[in-house]
Amino acid sequence: MTNLTDKTKTNDEIYNFTENDAIKIDEAISNSTPTYKEYVALLTQSSGNAPTAVVLSNTLGGVPVWTKNNIGVYYLILIGAFPVDKTFYTKMIHGSSVDSLICEMYTVSDDTMGISCSQNTGGVSRGVDDVLSKIPISIKVYD
Repeated sequence: MTNLTDKTKTNDEIYNFTENDAIKIDEAISNSTPTYKEYVALLTQSSGNAPTAVVLSNTLGGVPVWTKNNIGVYYLILIGAFPVDKTFYTKMIHGSSVDSLICEMYTVSDDTMGISCSQNTGGVSRGVDDVLSKIPISIKVYD
């Protein structure tokens, strides 16, 4: 048994730690850490326009484009960027119980993420514009 109080030996000698062991540890750590690409932005939409984004981080490998599909419906498009089984996002991005407003993000396809903003008035849900003002969104696409 190794005497841990022996001050004449280095830690490497006590634990038989080699450079090869250090490489194995580094590989194990990097293999266990999930890797992903991300798109993080503050989203604003007004009038009949497509949303605009203050992009805080974009490592998707291309520049996605925001479009307006309908009243209260917006798409973020980048070919092949959002594989359905590897994309993580927060579903509810904005809501208010005061005015029955809800905005949700969803997957449209491997190329497109969608946001739908609607308001419930008198039991009827209708799409609404002009409700996004620097709303944070985050999309992560895992390898």
